[in-house]
Amino acid sequence: KHYFCNAINDKGKSETKTCQISVQYGVKISLPSPAPTVKEGEELRVLCDTDARPAVETVVWSKKDNTSFTQPYAELNMSRAALEDAGTYTCQATNRLTPTGKHPYTHTEKADFDLKVLYKARWQTYALQKAAGQKGQSAKLICAVHAYPTLSFVWRSGGSELSPGF
Repeated sequence: KHYFCNAINDKGKSETKTCQISVQYGVKISLPSPAPTVKEGEELRVLCDTDARPAVETVVWSKKDNTSFTQPYAELNMSRAALEDAGTYTCQATNRLTPTGKHPYTHTEKADFDLKVLYKARWQTYALQKAAGQKGQSAKLICAVHAYPTLSFVWRSGGSELSPGF
């Protein structure tokens, strides 16, 4: 913004002096809220939206517990999300501030979100266990599957749905 100054008295007016003020501030990051989710096999794009003056110099995405994962762009991209992609992602953005009369310095800001990958039910490696018992005694049937979001189970026998604790 420009400011102008004139000095005036009964002898006259001075020449106009101009001053420009530039307000600088460190990076502010905005991520989508609520945190995005993605279905397994689908594409995901998440923008690390930044606001800074002077402008952001670098934006880097990283994944917690995976030091080899980095994406040096403002938009996090996954072409085909996999179950292993679930986890905490961090956007880190940096700009350089130069206050008048002071040394320049780098300002870094971070923001993260937890990515949930939605997937259909999958059998555990040991699948459905065989159960044996004697007539009149109880037996335990275990259906070992996992999915996200959480599952509910329906047991059937001979085409009929069984009630809980059958």
